[in-house]
Amino acid sequence: MSTEVEVVRAELVRDGEPGAAPAEPGPRYLITQHTMLGPGELPPLADQKPA
Repeated sequence: MSTEVEVVRAELVRDGEPGAAPAEPGPRYLITQHTMLGPGELPPLADQKPA
């Protein structure tokens, strides 16, 4: 059985730090070091409790 896995490298930055994206209106997602997502799956929204 072969399972293809895509690893995405990312960096968490605090607001106002160099490299932080400008604040844009839209959904806020809750992402931690333990967040694992499947193909096409979105992370939980910040105002929802994670499963």
